[in-house]
Amino acid sequence: MLPARVPRASFEVLIDARSGRSVRVRDLLRHASGTARVFDTNAVVEQGSRRGLSDAGDADSGVPSSLYTPVTLKRLSGTCLTGSWVRAQLGSLDVCDSARDFQTTRSADRFEPAMAYFHVDRAQQYIRGLGFTNVFARPLTVHANDFSDDNSYFDPFTDEIALGSGGVDDGEDGEVILHEYGHAIQDDQVEGFGWSAEGGAMGEGFGDYLAAAIAATYAANPELDPCVAEWDSLGYQNPRSCLRRTDRDLTAEQVAGPPCFGEVHCAGEAWSAALWDIRSQLGGAVADRLVIQSHFSLTATADFHEGSAALLGADGALNGGAHQAFLRNLLSSRGLLDLERLDGDGDGRPDRQDNCPAVANPRQSDWNRDGRGDVCDGRAQVTLESARARRGEVILDGRARPASLIAASDWRVRVQRRACRASGCRWQAVTLAPGKRKVRGGQIRTSVTLRGPGLYRFQALLRHPRLIAPRSAFKALSLR
Repeated sequence: MLPARVPRASFEVLIDARSGRSVRVRDLLRHASGTARVFDTNAVVEQGSRRGLSDAGDADSGVPSSLYTPVTLKRLSGTCLTGSWVRAQLGSLDVCDSARDFQTTRSADRFEPAMAYFHVDRAQQYIRGLGFTNVFARPLTVHANDFSDDNSYFDPFTDEIALGSGGVDDGEDGEVILHEYGHAIQDDQVEGFGWSAEGGAMGEGFGDYLAAAIAATYAANPELDPCVAEWDSLGYQNPRSCLRRTDRDLTAEQVAGPPCFGEVHCAGEAWSAALWDIRSQLGGAVADRLVIQSHFSLTATADFHEGSAALLGADGALNGGAHQAFLRNLLSSRGLLDLERLDGDGDGRPDRQDNCPAVANPRQSDWNRDGRGDVCDGRAQVTLESARARRGEVILDGRARPASLIAASDWRVRVQRRACRASGCRWQAVTLAPGKRKVRGGQIRTSVTLRGPGLYRFQALLRHPRLIAPRSAFKALSLR
């Protein structure tokens, strides 16, 4: 049980004892529910086309009443639009109703706060369902219709979202709300993210990706899913079909030149398109989990290459690297991943020069010079080089390679004695108490105490959880 006051909750958390991963998170507190009518995710998505829709000066006549979806507003803390994950306000004023009935239409000022509450709350629950209980896990304040410009933003200094009311009110388009929530999520994972030009583009691209991904999850329309904020964009002086798209397949080169010339939102389409292609290939939940996990490996100044490397690292952590080839090919083909710089294991050696790119090995040790680093190879060697008698003991010396991976406990000695009878001679195993074994710089040594004279032979064996080595040649010694 994990009680918390911010957010106010008592979480029952089920953990997988083997992997340590969260399997289920359940809030045991009983929250209130409200009702509302919203666009899911916006009026164009609700209708499946733009035909006949218009802002009409915020009048109800611009959108047919059939396009509103009745929803339950979950996790409310009381009678206002405040809950576990969001506090939705009209400007800076709380929006309240004693019956928690927020069923209005777009002409009413309370419509946009209800939209903000619904879409942020659902997005946070979706993220938690992916296994992330530590990504903006607190109420986010959203100021709907906060100013008259046709713009919206997330303020990392206040941890708040402000939605403008110019043109089509931004609060009427769930994908605008989700785009800004994407900024909040990423800044929560990487404080101050987006200091580099490419990092800023990645932030815009992730915001668009999150909006499209949530739309595809809850209001799927293959034609409209990659089109972001299609309702809000109809309110522009020069209306366009989409604010931006997640399927333009732009390259890093096009980001710097035409058509983007470095403009951060356009440049973001290169990043969102790569993420969208990953989602199309791997599936929604797998890709969404991969993308969010990758943010934990970023810094505030990350660029496209570092973002791509973080995706590869997340795939290794979540999926055992099952999608490495696909991700490398996709990201490098768009110029987002520089294979010459890629150092997947973080050992200071670019993957193309690394004899074991999956496991850190800064020294690049390769005992048998087969081009595969020792930590990846799996092949080993143990040899006995001498056997000599001294003061009633037999001292055995040899070598073990790779020296850095074999411990004293990993090898042992097999001892046999020559036994002869009338029928012939054969080697018989000699049972001995384990002797003390040493390894230093690849040199191995042990001593054994034998009872009685005779002809003995000795063989070194390797017992290692990962390395395999043939038994050494026998070393013989006659004791008198």
